[in-house]
Amino acid sequence: MYRRISPLLGTAIVGAMAAWLLGLPMPAGADVAAPASFAIVNVTTTADEYDSVPNGDCSLREAIQSQNDNANFGGCVRGIVPGPGGTDTILLPSGAYTLSRIGAEDDLNLTGDLDLRGSVVISATQGTAANVVGATDWNDRLLHVLSGTVTLKGLAVSGGDVGGGGGGMRIEAGATASVSGSSFTNNSAFRGGGLYNGSGVLTLVNSTVSFNETQEVFGNGGGGIYNDSGVLTLINSTVSYNETHPDAIGLGGGIANQEGTLALIGASLYGNAAHGASGGAIEVFGGTVTLTNTTVTGNAADDVGGGLHSVDGTVTLTNVTFSDNSALSGGGGIYSFGSGSLTLVNTIVADSQLSENCGPAPFTFTGGFNLSSDGSCDFGAGRDNVDVLLGPLADNGGSTLTHLPLPGSPAIDGGTNTGCPDTDQRGQARPQGAACDVGAVEVETSPLLLFVPLVLR
Repeated sequence: MYRRISPLLGTAIVGAMAAWLLGLPMPAGADVAAPASFAIVNVTTTADEYDSVPNGDCSLREAIQSQNDNANFGGCVRGIVPGPGGTDTILLPSGAYTLSRIGAEDDLNLTGDLDLRGSVVISATQGTAANVVGATDWNDRLLHVLSGTVTLKGLAVSGGDVGGGGGGMRIEAGATASVSGSSFTNNSAFRGGGLYNGSGVLTLVNSTVSFNETQEVFGNGGGGIYNDSGVLTLINSTVSYNETHPDAIGLGGGIANQEGTLALIGASLYGNAAHGASGGAIEVFGGTVTLTNTTVTGNAADDVGGGLHSVDGTVTLTNVTFSDNSALSGGGGIYSFGSGSLTLVNTIVADSQLSENCGPAPFTFTGGFNLSSDGSCDFGAGRDNVDVLLGPLADNGGSTLTHLPLPGSPAIDGGTNTGCPDTDQRGQARPQGAACDVGAVEVETSPLLLFVPLVLR
Protein backbone atom coordinates (compact mmCIF):
# COMPACT_ATOMS: atom_id res chain seq x y z
CA MET A 1 0.00 0.00 0.00
CA TYR A 2 1.46 3.37 -1.02
CA ARG A 3 0.90 6.58 0.94
CA ARG A 4 0.84 9.99 -0.70
CA ILE A 5 3.41 12.47 0.68
CA SER A 6 1.86 15.83 1.43
CA PRO A 7 3.24 18.83 -0.51
CA LEU A 8 4.35 20.45 2.74
CA LEU A 9 6.34 17.37 3.85
CA GLY A 10 7.90 17.00 0.40
CA THR A 11 8.99 20.63 0.46
CA ALA A 12 10.55 20.13 3.90
CA ILE A 13 12.56 17.12 2.73
CA VAL A 14 13.86 18.85 -0.40
CA GLY A 15 14.71 21.96 1.61
CA ALA A 16 16.57 19.96 4.22
CA MET A 17 18.68 18.11 1.65
CA ALA A 18 19.50 21.33 -0.20
CA ALA A 19 20.50 22.99 3.05
CA TRP A 20 22.81 20.10 3.94
CA LEU A 21 24.50 20.09 0.52
CA LEU A 22 25.04 23.88 0.57
CA GLY A 23 26.09 24.06 4.21
CA LEU A 24 23.07 26.27 5.12
CA PRO A 25 21.03 26.09 8.34
CA MET A 26 18.42 23.36 8.32
CA PRO A 27 14.86 24.58 7.68
CA ALA A 28 12.71 24.94 10.75
CA GLY A 29 10.77 21.79 11.48
CA ALA A 30 12.91 19.62 9.23
CA ASP A 31 13.65 16.23 10.81
CA VAL A 32 15.76 14.54 8.15
CA ALA A 33 19.07 12.84 9.07
CA ALA A 34 22.07 14.17 7.13
CA PRO A 35 24.17 11.63 5.23
CA ALA A 36 26.98 10.09 7.30
CA SER A 37 30.48 11.56 7.22
CA PHE A 38 33.94 10.84 8.62
CA ALA A 39 37.03 12.83 9.47
CA ILE A 40 40.66 12.73 8.35
CA VAL A 41 43.39 14.21 10.55
CA ASN A 42 46.93 14.71 9.23
CA VAL A 43 49.71 14.53 11.82
CA THR A 44 52.36 17.17 11.07
CA THR A 45 54.95 16.78 13.86
CA THR A 46 56.75 13.87 15.49
CA ALA A 47 56.94 15.77 18.81
CA ASP A 48 54.78 14.50 21.68
CA GLU A 49 52.63 17.62 22.14
CA TYR A 50 49.35 18.18 23.95
CA ASP A 51 48.27 21.79 23.52
CA SER A 52 44.69 22.82 24.12
CA VAL A 53 45.49 26.12 22.36
CA PRO A 54 46.22 25.67 18.63
CA ASN A 55 49.88 26.17 17.76
CA GLY A 56 49.94 25.11 14.13
CA ASP A 57 51.36 21.61 14.73
CA CYS A 58 49.31 18.43 14.99
CA SER A 59 50.94 15.68 17.06
CA LEU A 60 49.87 12.04 17.24
CA ARG A 61 48.66 12.54 20.81
CA GLU A 62 46.64 15.61 19.79
CA ALA A 63 45.20 13.78 16.78
CA ILE A 64 44.01 10.99 19.08
CA GLN A 65 42.50 13.53 21.47
CA SER A 66 40.73 15.15 18.53
CA GLN A 67 39.27 11.75 17.68
CA ASN A 68 38.32 11.02 21.30
CA ASP A 69 36.55 14.41 21.59
CA ASN A 70 35.14 14.39 18.05
CA ALA A 71 36.40 17.97 17.69
CA ASN A 72 39.47 19.93 16.59
CA PHE A 73 42.22 19.88 19.21
CA GLY A 74 45.62 21.58 19.42
CA GLY A 75 46.86 22.02 15.90
CA CYS A 76 44.73 19.16 14.58
CA VAL A 77 41.90 20.03 12.22
CA ARG A 78 39.36 17.38 11.37
CA GLY A 79 38.84 17.36 7.63
CA ILE A 80 35.26 16.21 7.17
CA VAL A 81 34.54 13.90 4.25
CA PRO A 82 30.79 13.65 3.54
CA GLY A 83 29.20 10.37 2.64
CA PRO A 84 28.79 6.95 4.24
CA GLY A 85 31.26 4.10 4.45
CA GLY A 86 34.26 5.78 6.02
CA THR A 87 35.94 5.63 9.42
CA ASP A 88 37.70 8.51 11.12
CA THR A 89 41.35 8.27 10.08
CA ILE A 90 44.64 9.60 11.46
CA LEU A 91 47.41 9.74 8.84
CA LEU A 92 51.04 9.40 9.96
CA PRO A 93 53.99 10.26 7.71
CA SER A 94 57.04 8.04 8.20
CA GLY A 95 59.23 8.99 11.15
CA ALA A 96 59.84 8.32 14.84
CA TYR A 97 57.00 9.45 17.08
CA THR A 98 58.76 9.39 20.45
CA LEU A 99 56.40 9.54 23.42
CA SER A 100 57.97 11.75 26.10
CA ARG A 101 55.09 12.98 28.29
CA ILE A 102 55.89 10.61 31.14
CA GLY A 103 53.10 9.75 33.55
CA ALA A 104 51.66 6.28 34.09
CA GLU A 105 48.06 5.31 34.91
CA ASP A 106 46.54 8.24 33.02
CA ASP A 107 43.58 7.16 30.89
CA LEU A 108 42.84 10.71 29.71
CA ASN A 109 45.57 10.78 27.04
CA LEU A 110 47.27 13.72 28.76
CA THR A 111 50.44 11.85 29.73
CA GLY A 112 51.84 8.34 29.39
CA ASP A 113 50.36 5.95 26.86
CA LEU A 114 48.13 7.05 24.00
CA ASP A 115 44.55 6.41 25.16
CA LEU A 116 42.10 5.55 22.38
CA ARG A 117 38.31 5.67 22.58
CA GLY A 118 35.80 5.23 19.79
CA SER A 119 36.45 4.01 16.25
CA VAL A 120 39.50 5.21 14.34
CA VAL A 121 42.09 4.10 11.78
CA ILE A 122 45.73 5.07 12.41
CA SER A 123 47.69 4.56 9.23
CA ALA A 124 51.22 5.18 7.98
CA THR A 125 51.11 7.08 4.70
CA GLN A 126 54.41 6.71 2.86
CA GLY A 127 54.96 2.99 2.43
CA THR A 128 57.39 2.73 5.35
CA ALA A 129 56.49 2.19 8.98
CA ALA A 130 55.65 5.03 11.31
CA ASN A 131 57.57 4.27 14.51
CA VAL A 132 55.82 4.82 17.85
CA VAL A 133 58.51 4.54 20.52
CA GLY A 134 58.99 5.28 24.19
CA ALA A 135 61.52 7.89 25.27
CA THR A 136 64.45 7.19 27.61
CA ASP A 137 63.12 6.28 31.09
CA TRP A 138 59.65 5.65 29.64
CA ASN A 139 57.49 3.88 32.26
CA ASP A 140 54.23 3.04 30.51
CA ARG A 141 52.87 1.04 27.60
CA LEU A 142 52.52 2.88 24.28
CA LEU A 143 48.94 2.29 23.10
CA HIS A 144 45.83 1.71 25.23
CA VAL A 145 42.56 0.78 23.50
CA LEU A 146 39.87 1.60 26.06
CA SER A 147 36.78 1.27 23.88
CA GLY A 148 35.54 1.20 20.31
CA THR A 149 37.27 -0.27 17.28
CA VAL A 150 40.85 0.74 16.50
CA THR A 151 42.67 -0.20 13.29
CA LEU A 152 46.46 0.13 13.01
CA LYS A 153 48.20 0.00 9.64
CA GLY A 154 51.94 0.15 9.09
CA LEU A 155 53.05 1.01 12.64
CA ALA A 156 56.24 -0.12 14.40
CA VAL A 157 55.63 -0.06 18.16
CA SER A 158 58.65 -0.43 20.45
CA GLY A 159 60.09 0.60 23.79
CA GLY A 160 56.99 0.19 25.96
CA ASP A 161 57.62 -0.77 29.60
CA VAL A 162 54.75 -1.24 32.06
CA GLY A 163 54.17 -3.12 35.28
CA GLY A 164 50.72 -4.24 34.15
CA GLY A 165 49.67 -5.88 30.90
CA GLY A 166 50.80 -5.09 27.37
CA GLY A 167 54.08 -3.26 26.95
CA GLY A 168 53.26 -2.29 23.38
CA MET A 169 49.46 -2.23 23.48
CA ARG A 170 46.62 -3.21 25.81
CA ILE A 171 43.02 -3.88 24.69
CA GLU A 172 40.30 -3.57 27.32
CA ALA A 173 37.13 -5.65 27.63
CA GLY A 174 34.62 -4.86 24.90
CA ALA A 175 37.16 -3.07 22.70
CA THR A 176 38.43 -4.27 19.31
CA ALA A 177 41.85 -3.78 17.73
CA SER A 178 42.78 -4.80 14.18
CA VAL A 179 46.47 -4.64 13.28
CA SER A 180 47.93 -5.07 9.80
CA GLY A 181 51.41 -4.67 8.37
CA SER A 182 52.74 -3.67 11.78
CA SER A 183 55.30 -4.80 14.36
CA PHE A 184 55.60 -4.89 18.14
CA THR A 185 59.23 -5.26 19.22
CA ASN A 186 61.40 -4.74 22.30
CA ASN A 187 58.53 -4.07 24.71
CA SER A 188 58.24 -5.27 28.31
CA ALA A 189 55.36 -5.92 30.72
CA PHE A 190 54.28 -8.14 33.62
CA ARG A 191 52.01 -10.04 31.22
CA GLY A 192 52.03 -9.69 27.47
CA GLY A 193 55.41 -8.13 26.80
CA GLY A 194 54.22 -7.06 23.37
CA LEU A 195 50.41 -7.08 23.64
CA TYR A 196 47.75 -7.82 26.24
CA ASN A 197 44.17 -8.61 25.28
CA GLY A 198 41.93 -8.23 28.31
CA SER A 199 38.64 -9.78 27.15
CA GLY A 200 38.62 -7.74 23.96
CA VAL A 201 39.03 -8.73 20.32
CA LEU A 202 42.52 -8.54 18.79
CA THR A 203 43.41 -9.49 15.21
CA LEU A 204 46.88 -9.33 13.66
CA VAL A 205 47.37 -9.73 9.90
CA ASN A 206 50.76 -9.74 8.17
CA SER A 207 52.34 -8.48 11.37
CA THR A 208 55.28 -9.34 13.62
CA VAL A 209 55.60 -9.69 17.40
CA SER A 210 59.26 -10.17 18.30
CA PHE A 211 61.95 -9.62 20.94
CA ASN A 212 59.45 -8.75 23.68
CA GLU A 213 59.86 -9.88 27.29
CA THR A 214 57.94 -10.23 30.51
CA GLN A 215 59.25 -8.76 33.76
CA GLU A 216 60.96 -10.36 36.72
CA VAL A 217 57.77 -10.97 38.69
CA PHE A 218 56.36 -14.35 39.75
CA GLY A 219 53.30 -15.25 37.66
CA ASN A 220 54.37 -13.39 34.56
CA GLY A 221 53.42 -14.82 31.18
CA GLY A 222 53.08 -14.27 27.47
CA GLY A 223 56.44 -12.90 26.39
CA GLY A 224 54.89 -11.85 23.07
CA ILE A 225 51.13 -11.80 23.69
CA TYR A 226 48.84 -12.53 26.65
CA ASN A 227 45.24 -13.34 25.75
CA ASP A 228 43.15 -13.04 28.92
CA SER A 229 39.66 -14.39 28.14
CA GLY A 230 39.61 -12.49 24.85
CA VAL A 231 39.46 -13.38 21.18
CA LEU A 232 42.89 -13.40 19.54
CA THR A 233 43.51 -14.17 15.86
CA LEU A 234 46.82 -14.15 13.99
CA ILE A 235 46.78 -14.45 10.20
CA ASN A 236 49.99 -14.69 8.13
CA SER A 237 51.91 -13.28 11.09
CA THR A 238 55.14 -14.05 12.97
CA VAL A 239 55.78 -14.46 16.72
CA SER A 240 59.53 -14.79 17.26
CA TYR A 241 62.27 -14.44 19.86
CA ASN A 242 59.97 -13.44 22.70
CA GLU A 243 60.60 -14.75 26.20
CA THR A 244 59.45 -14.78 29.77
CA HIS A 245 61.98 -13.24 32.15
CA PRO A 246 65.05 -15.47 32.61
CA ASP A 247 65.06 -14.93 36.39
CA ALA A 248 61.37 -15.61 37.08
CA ILE A 249 58.89 -18.40 36.43
CA GLY A 250 56.74 -17.41 33.44
CA LEU A 251 54.36 -19.33 31.18
CA GLY A 252 54.18 -18.95 27.41
CA GLY A 253 57.29 -17.53 25.81
CA GLY A 254 55.46 -16.57 22.62
CA ILE A 255 51.74 -16.57 23.48
CA ALA A 256 49.83 -17.29 26.68
CA ASN A 257 46.11 -18.03 26.33
CA GLN A 258 44.07 -17.98 29.55
CA GLU A 259 40.45 -19.07 29.02
CA GLY A 260 40.39 -17.21 25.70
CA THR A 261 39.80 -18.07 22.06
CA LEU A 262 43.00 -18.25 20.03
CA ALA A 263 43.30 -18.90 16.29
CA LEU A 264 46.57 -19.04 14.34
CA ILE A 265 46.28 -19.24 10.56
CA GLY A 266 49.34 -19.22 8.33
CA ALA A 267 51.55 -18.16 11.25
CA SER A 268 55.16 -18.88 12.21
CA LEU A 269 56.35 -19.11 15.81
CA TYR A 270 60.07 -19.58 16.36
CA GLY A 271 62.83 -18.77 18.82
CA ASN A 272 60.47 -18.13 21.74
CA ALA A 273 61.37 -19.28 25.27
CA ALA A 274 59.52 -19.92 28.53
CA HIS A 275 62.07 -19.67 31.34
CA GLY A 276 61.44 -21.69 34.47
CA ALA A 277 58.10 -22.93 33.17
CA SER A 278 56.18 -24.39 30.24
CA GLY A 279 54.87 -23.43 26.81
CA GLY A 280 57.91 -22.26 24.88
CA ALA A 281 55.83 -21.04 21.94
CA ILE A 282 52.25 -21.38 23.26
CA GLU A 283 50.81 -21.85 26.75
CA VAL A 284 47.13 -22.83 26.92
CA PHE A 285 45.26 -22.66 30.19
CA GLY A 286 41.66 -23.41 29.28
CA GLY A 287 39.81 -21.88 26.37
CA THR A 288 39.71 -22.89 22.71
CA VAL A 289 42.79 -22.93 20.50
CA THR A 290 43.05 -23.74 16.78
CA LEU A 291 46.20 -23.80 14.66
CA THR A 292 45.91 -24.17 10.89
CA ASN A 293 48.74 -24.09 8.34
CA THR A 294 51.16 -22.95 11.03
CA THR A 295 54.85 -23.61 11.76
CA VAL A 296 56.07 -23.96 15.36
CA THR A 297 59.84 -24.44 15.42
CA GLY A 298 62.93 -23.85 17.51
CA ASN A 299 61.07 -22.83 20.69
CA ALA A 300 62.16 -23.85 24.19
CA ALA A 301 60.66 -24.45 27.64
CA ASP A 302 62.53 -25.08 30.86
CA ASP A 303 59.74 -27.40 31.99
CA VAL A 304 57.36 -29.09 29.50
CA GLY A 305 55.81 -28.29 26.13
CA GLY A 306 58.53 -26.64 24.10
CA GLY A 307 56.14 -26.05 21.21
CA LEU A 308 52.77 -26.14 22.93
CA HIS A 309 51.63 -26.81 26.49
CA SER A 310 47.91 -27.22 27.19
CA VAL A 311 46.08 -27.60 30.50
CA ASP A 312 42.31 -28.09 30.19
CA GLY A 313 42.27 -26.49 26.74
CA THR A 314 40.31 -27.51 23.67
CA VAL A 315 43.05 -27.62 21.06
CA THR A 316 42.75 -28.45 17.34
CA LEU A 317 45.82 -28.68 15.11
CA THR A 318 45.32 -28.99 11.34
CA ASN A 319 48.27 -29.11 8.96
CA VAL A 320 50.72 -27.84 11.54
CA THR A 321 54.49 -28.43 11.57
CA PHE A 322 56.26 -28.79 14.94
CA SER A 323 60.01 -29.13 14.53
CA ASP A 324 63.18 -28.69 16.60
CA ASN A 325 61.40 -27.54 19.75
CA SER A 326 62.85 -28.41 23.15
CA ALA A 327 61.72 -29.00 26.73
CA LEU A 328 63.74 -30.18 29.71
CA SER A 329 61.00 -32.25 31.37
CA GLY A 330 58.90 -33.69 28.55
CA GLY A 331 56.91 -33.00 25.42
CA GLY A 332 59.47 -31.14 23.38
CA GLY A 333 56.81 -30.61 20.72
CA ILE A 334 53.46 -30.96 22.53
CA TYR A 335 52.49 -31.60 26.15
CA SER A 336 48.75 -31.79 26.88
CA PHE A 337 46.79 -32.95 29.91
CA GLY A 338 43.73 -32.18 32.01
CA SER A 339 40.04 -32.08 31.18
CA GLY A 340 40.37 -30.56 27.71
CA SER A 341 40.84 -32.25 24.36
CA LEU A 342 43.47 -32.44 21.65
CA THR A 343 42.82 -33.10 17.96
CA LEU A 344 45.61 -33.48 15.42
CA VAL A 345 45.06 -33.89 11.67
CA ASN A 346 47.79 -33.80 9.01
CA THR A 347 50.28 -32.60 11.63
CA ILE A 348 54.03 -33.15 11.96
CA VAL A 349 55.79 -33.41 15.35
CA ALA A 350 59.47 -33.98 14.69
CA ASP A 351 63.05 -33.65 15.89
CA SER A 352 62.39 -32.39 19.41
CA GLN A 353 65.42 -31.71 21.58
CA LEU A 354 66.13 -32.76 25.19
CA SER A 355 62.94 -34.85 25.44
CA GLU A 356 60.41 -36.84 23.42
CA ASN A 357 58.07 -35.24 20.86
CA CYS A 358 54.77 -35.75 22.71
CA GLY A 359 53.80 -36.07 26.37
CA PRO A 360 52.79 -37.18 28.84
CA ALA A 361 52.58 -40.91 28.13
CA PRO A 362 50.23 -42.32 27.07
CA PHE A 363 49.68 -39.41 24.69
CA THR A 364 45.93 -38.89 24.23
CA PHE A 365 44.45 -37.30 21.11
CA THR A 366 41.90 -37.72 18.34
CA GLY A 367 42.41 -37.38 14.60
CA GLY A 368 44.88 -38.99 12.26
CA PHE A 369 47.24 -38.84 9.28
CA ASN A 370 50.00 -37.36 11.45
CA LEU A 371 53.77 -37.99 11.49
CA SER A 372 56.30 -38.20 14.33
CA SER A 373 60.04 -38.74 14.30
CA ASP A 374 59.82 -40.87 17.47
CA GLY A 375 57.32 -43.23 19.09
CA SER A 376 56.00 -40.93 21.83
CA CYS A 377 52.97 -39.60 19.96
CA ASP A 378 51.35 -43.01 19.27
CA PHE A 379 50.36 -42.03 15.75
CA GLY A 380 50.47 -45.67 14.62
CA ALA A 381 52.38 -47.93 12.27
CA GLY A 382 54.11 -46.07 9.49
CA ARG A 383 53.38 -42.78 11.25
CA ASP A 384 55.77 -43.02 14.22
CA ASN A 385 59.56 -43.24 14.13
CA VAL A 386 59.82 -41.85 10.61
CA ASP A 387 62.37 -39.47 9.13
CA VAL A 388 60.11 -36.63 8.08
CA LEU A 389 62.85 -35.05 5.92
CA LEU A 390 62.21 -31.36 6.47
CA GLY A 391 64.33 -28.60 5.01
CA PRO A 392 65.62 -25.73 7.18
CA LEU A 393 63.40 -22.88 8.31
CA ALA A 394 63.47 -20.53 5.33
CA ASP A 395 61.58 -18.17 3.09
CA ASN A 396 59.84 -20.66 0.83
CA GLY A 397 57.32 -18.13 -0.42
CA GLY A 398 54.40 -16.51 1.33
CA SER A 399 54.65 -14.00 4.15
CA THR A 400 56.03 -16.28 6.90
CA LEU A 401 58.95 -18.72 7.24
CA THR A 402 58.36 -22.44 6.75
CA HIS A 403 59.99 -25.89 6.61
CA LEU A 404 59.71 -27.37 3.11
CA PRO A 405 59.44 -31.19 2.94
CA LEU A 406 62.37 -32.56 0.96
CA PRO A 407 62.09 -35.07 -1.91
CA GLY A 408 61.13 -38.47 -0.55
CA SER A 409 59.51 -37.06 2.59
CA PRO A 410 56.60 -39.19 3.88
CA ALA A 411 54.76 -35.89 4.40
CA ILE A 412 54.23 -35.56 0.64
CA ASP A 413 50.76 -36.91 -0.22
CA GLY A 414 50.71 -38.47 3.26
CA GLY A 415 47.68 -36.67 4.64
CA THR A 416 43.93 -36.75 4.24
CA ASN A 417 41.84 -34.47 2.08
CA THR A 418 39.07 -34.50 4.69
CA GLY A 419 39.30 -31.25 6.61
CA CYS A 420 42.42 -30.22 4.71
CA PRO A 421 42.59 -26.45 4.04
CA ASP A 422 42.29 -25.27 0.44
CA THR A 423 45.75 -23.70 0.58
CA ASP A 424 48.95 -24.17 2.61
CA GLN A 425 50.76 -21.69 4.85
CA ARG A 426 52.17 -19.90 1.80
CA GLY A 427 48.90 -19.71 -0.10
CA GLN A 428 49.79 -22.64 -2.37
CA ALA A 429 46.74 -24.65 -3.46
CA ARG A 430 46.06 -28.03 -1.79
CA PRO A 431 46.28 -30.84 -2.72
CA GLN A 432 48.99 -30.89 -5.36
CA GLY A 433 49.01 -34.67 -5.62
CA ALA A 434 46.68 -37.51 -4.72
CA ALA A 435 46.26 -36.25 -1.15
CA CYS A 436 47.14 -33.27 0.97
CA ASP A 437 50.68 -33.17 2.32
CA VAL A 438 51.17 -33.50 6.07
CA GLY A 439 52.28 -30.31 7.77
CA ALA A 440 52.03 -26.62 6.99
CA VAL A 441 53.54 -26.75 3.48
CA GLU A 442 52.20 -28.35 0.31
CA VAL A 443 55.00 -29.29 -2.08
CA GLU A 444 54.35 -28.16 -5.63
CA THR A 445 54.29 -30.87 -8.25
CA SER A 446 56.25 -30.31 -11.42
CA PRO A 447 54.10 -30.03 -14.54
CA LEU A 448 54.12 -33.10 -16.76
CA LEU A 449 55.85 -32.30 -20.02
CA LEU A 450 54.67 -34.26 -23.04
CA PHE A 451 57.24 -34.61 -25.83
CA VAL A 452 55.86 -35.34 -29.28
CA PRO A 453 58.43 -36.55 -31.84
CA LEU A 454 58.81 -34.40 -34.87
CA VAL A 455 58.47 -36.45 -38.04
CA LEU A 456 59.94 -35.00 -41.20
CA ARG A 457 58.43 -36.06 -44.46
